[in-house]
Amino acid sequence: MNRTSWPVGRVIATLALAGYGQEAQAQAAIGNAQAAMVRAQVDWTAVEKAMGRSGALQPGDVYKFGLPRGDLTVTVDRVQLKPTLALGSWVAFQATSAGAIAMGDLVLRDDEVEPAMAKLAAGGIQVTALHHHVLHETPRVYYMHVHGAGDPVRLAQAIRAGIRSAWRGPIRPGKRTA
Repeated sequence: MNRTSWPVGRVIATLALAGYGQEAQAQAAIGNAQAAMVRAQVDWTAVEKAMGRSGALQPGDVYKFGLPRGDLTVTVDRVQLKPTLALGSWVAFQATSAGAIAMGDLVLRDDEVEPAMAKLAAGGIQVTALHHHVLHETPRVYYMHVHGAGDPVRLAQAIRAGIRSAWRGPIRPGKRTA
């Protein structure tokens, strides 16, 4: 430490010894706890109805919907992939003070990407990534990460519309609620 930085270092050390850092951490923890208490109450039954299937409450107050692509037959080097292994779409919701956030990963065939992306965007859902998890598979499969914030039922409706615009046939994997 040189002579000009020594007083600054001394002030920082004095504040640290006085417990300034601990007080800031305690205030942050209180703020986080208060923020958690003002989360909106979400009617998960209504969200399930909008998604057209049941979901499950996960640790951390996350409500998750599993959407394995049981309608696809995907192979890698003549080995058929199981839907729950590498073809598992999912969407999860968490209540916020403004409603909810929704995030997920949708498994899509090459020809399903554009219709899903367009319908999701029209419903206010952002596509945050599009990539592959598996190489050399037939047919080619993409993984689309999605994100939205706002009214949880509207989010679920927009996500379901995006899925329905792309997936052939009914959204059949999982237990339906409507």
